[in-house]
Amino acid sequence: MALTVDSRGVERVVGAVLILGVAVSPWPFVPLSVFGWLALLPVALVPALRSRTARAVVLLLVAAGAFQLLVDVTLAVPLHDLAKGLARYTGILVSLVGTLWVLERRLLDRNEVALLHGIGWTIGTLLFFVPAPGFGFWKYGLLAPVTLVAVALCSRRWVATHHLVWLLALIPVAAVSLLTGTRNTAIVIMFAVLICLVVARAGPAMSAARMVLVSVVFVVGFSAAANAGLLGTAVQEKWEKQGGSPLSVMVVGRPETSFSVGVLATDGLVPHGSGSRATADVFAEGAAWVTELPLDEEYALLDRLERGEDGLDLHSVVATATWQGGPPCGLAFLAILVLVGARTLRISADLVRTLGPVYVYAAFVLIWDFLFSPWTYYTGASWGVLLAIVFATRPDACADQVADERADECADECADEVRRV
Repeated sequence: MALTVDSRGVERVVGAVLILGVAVSPWPFVPLSVFGWLALLPVALVPALRSRTARAVVLLLVAAGAFQLLVDVTLAVPLHDLAKGLARYTGILVSLVGTLWVLERRLLDRNEVALLHGIGWTIGTLLFFVPAPGFGFWKYGLLAPVTLVAVALCSRRWVATHHLVWLLALIPVAAVSLLTGTRNTAIVIMFAVLICLVVARAGPAMSAARMVLVSVVFVVGFSAAANAGLLGTAVQEKWEKQGGSPLSVMVVGRPETSFSVGVLATDGLVPHGSGSRATADVFAEGAAWVTELPLDEEYALLDRLERGEDGLDLHSVVATATWQGGPPCGLAFLAILVLVGARTLRISADLVRTLGPVYVYAAFVLIWDFLFSPWTYYTGASWGVLLAIVFATRPDACADQVADERADECADECADEVRRV
């Protein structure tokens, strides 16, 4: 009796193992499963890039990575920094294309991908995260992967049942983030829940204008609740300390943004290379843009920016890419950001019911991170997974393709039967 192997089952196992392990980083600059993804890329490339937008994102990242490498070689950047810069782009690209392969082959759905990646990310954090002064284990280590696991679990149940309770179950997840001092994660979760609730109820008539209106109402409402103490005393005190309005909180609460504007306005048109630092004059110009901070907090911020191990990290993917690789690299990430935003504005009731809140959450996390989060070598793997969740072919767009594939499979099976006869 011949032993038959379910090739699709093997592919599912391979996909699950790679998604699970893509966030575990025991070696500097090299996520554990990068070698596995690289081995699969020749096979995965064609079916992975069915979405035209996904192809555009991959081309933008390849072009930006190649330009950054050219800059680093031209500027004779030390090998250690060159490798780190190359690993950033490689980490995003490899996990993006690999996750697209898993999703386009329908080996796993978006919620399963997010769940497995969150679990792998959590394991990697538990094993390899090293807390440092000002970088607590929960806020800077476990919060992001644990939140992704919780969103994925609730999203799976929502897609399976469409019971409102599974959307509302994300509110306690947001509350935990808020109570542990991470407003941005809480806001992203609540924003995703609100959009899902509104879109699911609005039906196909939901427009971009209404989406923007809902967003504005949410931001204003959150600010009013924070000022009134409805979100806790700690949140109220911090919110009032930073000006008490959404605009002032963005300026004061994200002082790295002001610093980045000053630095890039002074010396941002020239690429500086991976791991590079600012000259004293440029750094002083960026510091002059930082306002409304107590002196001790301002000194701490500037000291952290100056002494960072990865050079001048401007706490923004777009800004850091512009500083290290020049405007071409910054514009590439800005273009990807615009594509993510365009997808977000086109969210429909069918997508919310079919894909769940994990799709909306992934888009909002990417928007926030590309604008306001530091860029480290290990975050690229997670951004690649989230980009794949956003840009993989949507179920409704590939229904005909799936039907054609099944028809081809049936035709092959029939041909085999005829040959046997």
